Amino acid sequence: MTTTSPARVRVAPGLYVTFVLFIVGMVLRTVFSLWHPSLAMLDYENLSPIREQWWAMHIFVGAPGALLAFASFPVLAYALCRARGSVVAAVGGAVTVTGIIFFGQGIAAEGVTYGYVLNTAALSGEQGEKLLTYITDHAELSQIGIFGGLAVTSLGVLVLLAALWLARAVPRWLLVLPVIGLVGGLALPFAPFSLELGLFDIVTQDVPLVLIAVLALRTAKHATD
Repeated sequence: MTTTSPARVRVAPGLYVTFVLFIVGMVLRTVFSLWHPSLAMLDYENLSPIREQWWAMHIFVGAPGALLAFASFPVLAYALCRARGSVVAAVGGAVTVTGIIFFGQGIAAEGVTYGYVLNTAALSGEQGEKLLTYITDHAELSQIGIFGGLAVTSLGVLVLLAALWLARAVPRWLLVLPVIGLVGGLALPFAPFSLELGLFDIVTQDVPLVLIAVLALRTAKHATD
């Protein structure tokens, strides 16, 4: 009895905190994805009325949601791998965290930039519209972080799924479904930021990752009992 109690104290609380942070992050990501206007609405006329909302959603929802979710998930995946697949999981975790940092920076930068451009106290409507058009046509300063970070994060998650496959830690369909969702999101004719794409991502990517996180928590609990 005395040999198992310290392990329970050391492992379970940290993993519970990680799990809670992961769930909060996933909820914030889902809210941001379903809220985000479609590409057809990303012009001055449509964005100007939601300037403050745009800034707040990027700073307090989109960026922190992504960082919380994908900085926490590698810890949960690693906890499931144990000895088999743990090295692969560590590599996947490092890649995932690196990518999501760049992604979060890009999201936050976009929110702050648009917040200033759309502010009529700083720029008149005509000036703001002209600058917004220029930013849209030359968006590489933020898009490198957003899409580059997203690509690196996706690669890291794929490595984590491979580690879980090697460890035989979860049902295989939970590992295959996110890959199908990632490929399907690129191949199927979904409009970016559409409700259809958002729901597709929730079913094929978010739900499997949440179930994997639940299994990590359950496995750790049983290991310390």
